[in-house]
Amino acid sequence: MRSKEVFKLTQNWVSRCKCANLKQEWYPDRLLDLEEVKRAIGSGDEATSKTRIRLLENSADWKVEETEKAKDNRYVTLSHCWGDEMPLRLLSSNRKEMMVHGIALEDLPPTFRDAVVFASRLEGVRYIWIDALCIIQENEEDDDGLHAEDWKTQSALMDKVYHESYLNISATSASNPAGGLFRSRNPDLLQEDEVKLNVQGLLELDEDEDEEREGSLKKCVRAGVGTVFRCLQQVRRKKHVKKCSVVDVSLWDDLVEDAPLNKRAWAYQERLLAPRVIHFCSDQVAWECSERCCTERYPGGVPRLQLKSGVIVSEDRLKDVDPEREGEMFQSTSADGFEDPEKYLPKLHAYELWKRVVELYSQKELSKKGDKLIALAGIAKFFFDTKLGLGRPVARQGQHSYVAGMWREHLESQLLWRVEPYFEDGWTHNSARRHPLRAPSFSWAALDVPHGIAYGEYKDHDLLFQVEDVHMEYEDNKNKFGLLKGARCRLLLSARAIQIQLREIEPKFITPYGWWVNSSNEPPLRDMYTDIYLDSPASDRNIFEPGSRIYCMPAATDEGTMAQPLPDFICLLLQLTGEDEGHRTFKRIGLARLSNYEGMKFQQEIIGVQPEKMYLY
Repeated sequence: MRSKEVFKLTQNWVSRCKCANLKQEWYPDRLLDLEEVKRAIGSGDEATSKTRIRLLENSADWKVEETEKAKDNRYVTLSHCWGDEMPLRLLSSNRKEMMVHGIALEDLPPTFRDAVVFASRLEGVRYIWIDALCIIQENEEDDDGLHAEDWKTQSALMDKVYHESYLNISATSASNPAGGLFRSRNPDLLQEDEVKLNVQGLLELDEDEDEEREGSLKKCVRAGVGTVFRCLQQVRRKKHVKKCSVVDVSLWDDLVEDAPLNKRAWAYQERLLAPRVIHFCSDQVAWECSERCCTERYPGGVPRLQLKSGVIVSEDRLKDVDPEREGEMFQSTSADGFEDPEKYLPKLHAYELWKRVVELYSQKELSKKGDKLIALAGIAKFFFDTKLGLGRPVARQGQHSYVAGMWREHLESQLLWRVEPYFEDGWTHNSARRHPLRAPSFSWAALDVPHGIAYGEYKDHDLLFQVEDVHMEYEDNKNKFGLLKGARCRLLLSARAIQIQLREIEPKFITPYGWWVNSSNEPPLRDMYTDIYLDSPASDRNIFEPGSRIYCMPAATDEGTMAQPLPDFICLLLQLTGEDEGHRTFKRIGLARLSNYEGMKFQQEIIGVQPEKMYLY
């Protein structure tokens, strides 16, 4: 993978990309200078183990305004897995050494060394940004407080570091810094497989259309799981026999989506923000930008197909999402009530797109559990500026304020997330864990959910409550996307929350939990409500105890379908924690769904109950 042919292919992808402005107009506070390595490569020599890179800090050398000079002073970034141990880091104690004498290539871990060599061969690239070497890292033996202050400053700039970069180099298949970028492989195995296929009765093609459509993805013929045939040409003199290539629709998932790096939360942010990404995968390189996704096997573009639930469908790609197009697909917020609905649709679609971003992000892994909101902050800032800003300065957009991984506008529907249980070995499981100091209970960010959270389809007119006020306390008041000290919402309910009781049902096959409206006698299982999504039963063990003060809050109706025209009834499950300013205070513990019939029964329980205001922490 370090061959000249591979580099020529990647350089061709770079030169074809028109996704973002290629002029370098912003730089991070620190960069690694590649000048010595580039000079060695430019002279026809390979960079030796003694060749050095040097740390630059707030240097006027790269802060240039002249267009021509800036063209040769671009920087790239590296995304990588840290693994259990990082062999080389920027510390307070070695900072001066790295700036004055630099770092020899032989002292870099393989992933860093390969990235430096690759970046040095790119035309117009002078610098590389690597987090471990450009942010002062924690060190118990050298704790002068500089690490914490530097981390606070640099983490607030992550959106710009990646978004303003020329290119992101992704060590996609490496699980630690020792993995490197380059792999030995047989390039002949990357060629498309071709077969001769009798397509009579299988493809809906007119006889005279073959040449016109040659090479296109015609009506696909399924052959086994995850395989389709792409017809290339009709074989001479055999009317119904065509030469076809075999397309593996799971290729992109296998190479990129399911690779070690892309299971990480930080990498999700880096990949989404960077204008273009070169993935170094297990047996080939891949390209990703908002225009196209390519691999060595498909240098002109990977077929946009994927396998979902045994069906081959068009694939959604991470980097080409657009609020007006993709947001409409996930839209659950209605424009009803607006004087001019069309005016607001792009913004409404943006909020729905954010839910999709959160669903994907919530599945990602973090080494430091406290980074849940920090690792999303760059995406949130970028989203705020580009998707929600609608061209206005950020300072004027208080109504779109960020609320612990959600947004103030249309917050009601964003509060109705759920933790989907998963089934394994015939049992129902929920492995979510709560981290109460990280985010308020009403935020999905308070939980670690290996299988991620999910959103339902709720429109504004379906909601049965309103968020009247939100109060946020930040660790750093200058960074509204960073760590929190606390948060609360004041809700206005259309009907008062009523007390219920929860029960664990053994054995946990399909229905692990049930609940009923509070009474002295426990009803039989058939009379319980069992369509329930608890947030973290493993962390919230006290919710099953007597006197746990669990309440059910009517939240929304879920619109019906043609097959089932009556809507379901959606409720938040809450635990009473006390009182504040004359209103009851609650902690969220889950969400419940009632069928239309159950909903009618439940509504009878709350008929005549007065609306109330409450606080949710």
